[in-house]
Amino acid sequence: MVGLIRHTLNHALGWATVAVLIITLLGQLPMQTTFDIGRTDAAVVQGFGEPETGDPSSDGMVRRALPTAALRIPHVGAPATLTIRWMAPAGTPVLIAVNDEAPIQLLARGGWEEHSFTITSGWRKAFDLVVRITTPAPTASVWLDRVTLTATPPLWPYPAQLGYAALIGALIGSLLAQRPRW
Repeated sequence: MVGLIRHTLNHALGWATVAVLIITLLGQLPMQTTFDIGRTDAAVVQGFGEPETGDPSSDGMVRRALPTAALRIPHVGAPATLTIRWMAPAGTPVLIAVNDEAPIQLLARGGWEEHSFTITSGWRKAFDLVVRITTPAPTASVWLDRVTLTATPPLWPYPAQLGYAALIGALIGSLLAQRPRW
């Protein structure tokens, strides 16, 4: 009986290790995801205005950031780079906060601008990135055109993902260890 338990545990630990290695290696693939705000953005925008036709220098459709506007972008690990293409009237202060970190204040120049932010925190929790875009001026408008998330190796996978992979691997290993020998 002890031999069967030891055999099952060895299989479970072996498969758990293999599953963790697979998730870690697959997580190292470089990726870049672009969200075309105003078109293919339904999964990431919250609290934005309806899609509007942008000026000729935009890609055609944009959205206006309302006071409660936020982007919820699937996080892929850390470190990653988030690039936002936005426009506001010249001289308008714009606050951009990623997750619950201190907001970064930018001063609009009046045309389309691209700003990139490095995301190094949040790798311990498998939550979406929350990007809040606000302005202290209640009458000012901020328009978004495009958001790009880029992640390049080495990436830190989420511990929860590794835990789930280990659990699934252990379950598979324990099931395969007890299969009948024909």
